[in-house]
Amino acid sequence: MCEGLTVYFAAASALATVAGTAYQMMQKQQTADYDAQMYEMQREQQREMAKNRELQMQEEINERKRIALREAKSNKATLAGTNIDLGSPSFGAFLQSNREAEKRDISNLRLMGLQDQYALQMGARQSGLAAQSVRQKAKSSRVATLLGGVADTAGTLGSIDWG
Repeated sequence: MCEGLTVYFAAASALATVAGTAYQMMQKQQTADYDAQMYEMQREQQREMAKNRELQMQEEINERKRIALREAKSNKATLAGTNIDLGSPSFGAFLQSNREAEKRDISNLRLMGLQDQYALQMGARQSGLAAQSVRQKAKSSRVATLLGGVADTAGTLGSIDWG
């Protein structure tokens, strides 16, 4: 009678170990899925921010060009009213200086925009790598949990005197 009871409790213990192992694996996978999903969402958000920064940069460049055009028109109109020869070398140098300043400003706006985009794209890549890492870690953890559960079950079943 004692042997039958021992087998019963050993089988119940083995079953509980299997169920506990399966539940633990499921929980670890669910946690990993949530973490990976968070990183994927973060990656998509950073990609969108990089695209938006590109549009913002282009708007800033266009605005700087509008300002330069408005200033050039204003300068010509102002200087035309002062009887200054618009074809004079000094006026030409003045206009050239304004064009060079506009080019430098546009170059700086472009550089700052590209730097921001690059930083956001790097963040997106890192988030993608983090998501992959979470998935790989979860896979390893599931295998370790499964092997631990199998070992526990085998130990429980091995302790029975089947004789």
